[in-house]
Amino acid sequence: MAESRTVWGAVLALGCLAMTSCSSGSTTQVDAIPETAAGDVRATDPGPGVDLVGDPGYSEVPLETLPRLDVDSDQWVGFGIPCSDGKDCPSGLCLDTGAGSLCTSSCVEECPDEWSCQQIEQFAPDYYFVCIPLFWLICKECDENKDCKTQGGVCADMGDEGRFCSVSCLSPDDCPAEFECVPDSGDGGGFHCVPPSGSCLCRAGNEGRKKPCSRKNEFGTCQGEQTCGGDNGWNECPAPEPVEETCDGLDNDCDGQTDEGKKDTDDDGIADCVDEDDDDDGYGDGDDNCPLTANEMQEDLDEDGIGDHCDDDIDNDGFDNSIDCEENDDTIYPGAEELCDLVDNSCNGLVDEGFTDTDLDDVKDCVDPDDDADGVLDEVDSCSLTPNPLQEDFDLDGDGDACDTDDDNDGVLDAEDNCKFAGNPDQVNNDGDALGDACDPDDDNDTVPDAADNCPFLANPDQLDNDGDLIGDLCDPDDDNDEITDLADNCPFTPNPEQLDADLDGKGNACDDDDDNDGIPDVTDNCPTVPNAAQGDNDKDGVGDLCDSDDDNDGLSDDADNCPLNPNATQDNCDGDKLGDVCDPDDDNDGQADTIDCAPCDASVFPGAKETCNGVDDNCNSFTDENTDAECLPFGCGGAAGCFPICDANKPCAAGYYCDLNDGNGNGDDAECLPKKAGGSSCTSSAECTEGYCGNGFCCGAVGELCCSADKDCGALAGPPVCDSPAACTGHHTVGTCNAAHVCKPTQVSNPAACAGATCYNGKVCFGAAVYQNKLCSAAGSCDAPGALAQNCVGANPCCTFGCSNGACTAVFNSGDLGCALACLYNPIFCLCI
Repeated sequence: MAESRTVWGAVLALGCLAMTSCSSGSTTQVDAIPETAAGDVRATDPGPGVDLVGDPGYSEVPLETLPRLDVDSDQWVGFGIPCSDGKDCPSGLCLDTGAGSLCTSSCVEECPDEWSCQQIEQFAPDYYFVCIPLFWLICKECDENKDCKTQGGVCADMGDEGRFCSVSCLSPDDCPAEFECVPDSGDGGGFHCVPPSGSCLCRAGNEGRKKPCSRKNEFGTCQGEQTCGGDNGWNECPAPEPVEETCDGLDNDCDGQTDEGKKDTDDDGIADCVDEDDDDDGYGDGDDNCPLTANEMQEDLDEDGIGDHCDDDIDNDGFDNSIDCEENDDTIYPGAEELCDLVDNSCNGLVDEGFTDTDLDDVKDCVDPDDDADGVLDEVDSCSLTPNPLQEDFDLDGDGDACDTDDDNDGVLDAEDNCKFAGNPDQVNNDGDALGDACDPDDDNDTVPDAADNCPFLANPDQLDNDGDLIGDLCDPDDDNDEITDLADNCPFTPNPEQLDADLDGKGNACDDDDDNDGIPDVTDNCPTVPNAAQGDNDKDGVGDLCDSDDDNDGLSDDADNCPLNPNATQDNCDGDKLGDVCDPDDDNDGQADTIDCAPCDASVFPGAKETCNGVDDNCNSFTDENTDAECLPFGCGGAAGCFPICDANKPCAAGYYCDLNDGNGNGDDAECLPKKAGGSSCTSSAECTEGYCGNGFCCGAVGELCCSADKDCGALAGPPVCDSPAACTGHHTVGTCNAAHVCKPTQVSNPAACAGATCYNGKVCFGAAVYQNKLCSAAGSCDAPGALAQNCVGANPCCTFGCSNGACTAVFNSGDLGCALACLYNPIFCLCI
């Protein structure tokens, strides 16, 4: 039995291990050692503290295709025989493969032909090597070569079936039994082992296996199922070839729909082209008089073989049903002759149009039994076309009055007769109205009947009779009966035989009510003998001004009164002119009307006068002493007392000045007014500042803020350093600055030192020949300061060069050193970082 050899390598917590080949001098990092290439290895006793863990492989390679060993070899006794666990094998190692479990053995480099010495992870952290068959993963599905863990394994492209593990080859001898060596179908060139069928899914032993297939072209995709014929491969796909959909009851383009896009009148899922009853009314299309319109009764009025339900002209009168107002009557249609029969024969929406309808009751005379709608039937009506329900006939000539042209039979037709029912062939008519005198009850048309009219032939509806002689005034020549005819009488309705007329106005005194002829009746005239049409009476004493000696009734005669129309017994006169104050519009004669003058008897006070500091409203604007600061500068105005000589709480300064009670200007004077200070000036109170606020010892306009004159005054706003972004090593600190409005504002100033010592990179990095955990920010703001030391990359072997790369220690065998190369021939040299 071959001797088992185990190699252990110590891996330190902060170190790295490199396996070195003495011949080449190359170095392999620990994390670059390939994954286990074997399946699960069951051992009798691999060593103390070792967990048996494995990753079973997958293979469909028949057991008989795996290599068989020469069991007579002393080195490989029992190697390759079937086993269930390590107890069945002389080596104590039983290997699981996809084709069954076989005894294997540990190895250092050599294994029997067609077997390979491979590292496994099952006994990690130790490195353990066993012999593995070369073809144990052949035909396993894969994505890339590393999925095929055996020596020479490749991930080969098998066409539409996908990619499967194979083995590179130069001839069939390099392949398992019954496999062929064929060119690689990919772009890499070379050859690999495949089953004779060319398919890993279909080969000897897989007969009868199924897989879906399809045929696809521009019309669609049809599905089918292929069957595996073993080494002969898959049979031809039985799916039909897709063709353009035709109306035949079949799914020609394999889209799951039959005869789609074809007309289906009754929506029964069967296209009309293959449906024997397109309208689903129980009659086959060959017997149906409307094959596309359901009509279970098969009605056909005109018996033309086209059912009424689909016949555009049911009565066969030559007009489509849509315009035929009676589609079931061939005598009624558009344009037919209209008959007087209460029917719309011509389909124009009108009935019996063109025929006379006397009473407009929409029933033409030819079918109306009472043409004039008077309730008397035409056959007994004395006026059948003129309403006359009472059947009057004044002259009894058989023609009713409603239709008789001469009702009184006087020879004058009614249309011209002014008395239709009273014979008057002379047609006399006094008032010229529509009625002749023979039948007119009011011949003068004044609404008073002739029998009671005191002037029957002269219109006088008021029937006035001034003298009561029963002859109306309109037709009486002497209405006052004074024997003076009305035409000559100056008072025709008042008896005055003497005809007196005092004002010679043509109206006698007996009937004249305005003797002075001023338009005011004597009974109301306040000067009846003096014409005064305006009736002015200033003092309202009943005597008009034209005849009153004291018009204002103040006890002074008008010729001595300075206001004759305004009572002013005292005769007051401020300015001594001719007009008393009561009627003078400017009493003080200052040029301003009393109505706007706030002191009408003081000529020095008036609107527009100059305002002075005197406690008086000189210019009548309702304000006192306004705008007098210039007069008193710098002190304020004290009203009637004049300008203040000093200032205090009760004696304010003029605008723009403040009261200095503490000798702020150092001139030895207290209680003096000083000019207010601009922004940025020093101050002790807000009263000193033009902007009304004193803060932080300076003037400004921002109430509640810190005022200033320069940046040095804003120290209260200074802030500590702040690291804004450790990753970028950027930070700031805050200082106070004085802006143009003399207000302190905080300003951020860049300060990379705020991030000094902050972690700007997480992970292991190299600084010289050492590994540090993380990078830190420097005070200058760069990410180049080392973090905590993680490992110094040093070792004790002089044949190794130690260093740091990509955050990890490296150890490289000095292959160019002849002494080291010779030493490695006898004993393996391991380069370790400690």
